[in-house]
Amino acid sequence: MKVEEIYKKYTVKPELVGPDALISEIIARVAHDRGSRSVFVVDDNQALLGIIRMEDILNRVGARHVARGFARASDVLATMAKHLMIEPLWVTPTDDVDDALKIAVRFSLEDIPVVRDGKVVGEVDCFEMLEGLASKG
Repeated sequence: MKVEEIYKKYTVKPELVGPDALISEIIARVAHDRGSRSVFVVDDNQALLGIIRMEDILNRVGARHVARGFARASDVLATMAKHLMIEPLWVTPTDDVDDALKIAVRFSLEDIPVVRDGKVVGEVDCFEMLEGLASKG
């Protein structure tokens, strides 16, 4: 089964931000779509630069909050996407769901960007991958 057969079932449009987006904007984007657990960092041409997982946000905000307290929360919220993102990993619409699942497991990703012609065109999430595998038999 191919990624194109399963993606966009739950998240029709992935959350995208630029590299200079602040963590406060990123949190707002994730909160907007409660089904998504990631935001993808893209350039002006929609090319993927990196991935920010909720886990990364929680770790950054939590670690700095514990170390500095509430008085410095504004410092944490001023963190930019480019300082928080992990390396870009992706699948294409024609990749096998099995390959997407391998990436998800190996790199602890619940959402994987789907890239076509160098641009982010969607995301495949963990539920879509698992349902895709289950329907294979």
